[in-house]
Amino acid sequence: MGSTKAARGTSRSIYELMRDATVGRRFENPDTGDVVQLADMQARALLAEYETAIRGRKQLTWSLGSHDLRTGVDMEPEQSDEDIVAEDLEGEPVAVIPPHSWKIVEPRAAELLHITERAGDDAARAWLDDLGVEWWLPTGLTDTRRPGVAPGADG
Repeated sequence: MGSTKAARGTSRSIYELMRDATVGRRFENPDTGDVVQLADMQARALLAEYETAIRGRKQLTWSLGSHDLRTGVDMEPEQSDEDIVAEDLEGEPVAVIPPHSWKIVEPRAAELLHITERAGDDAARAWLDDLGVEWWLPTGLTDTRRPGVAPGADG
């Protein structure tokens, strides 16, 4: 819980340095009402020194020996990224969204996922229509788009 620790006295924790270096302090002139935001330049210099000092160093390690919390626990080997991607997610494709449409959909992908899970495939497709993006039904032909051939059409 290092992120919640506060330094003692005039010292500052790394999290306090980051806050002071980036957020700074606000001051308001009571006479004019002007607000001034000042960054702590000493905090910025100390933060830069810290970043240089920790570059390439381990930030987290497993305890060893009698302090190893993994001792006596049956742990499954970690999955590689390729294994995770290849895993079947028990679902059916809802729509194929081409790259130029995905640029529009991506910032709202969580909304699309929520609609699909709550209201179903047709609601998700209607949402895509309302957004005004191109999409097509997933078929065996959607792996490669052939000019002049509508997805799902024989030919």
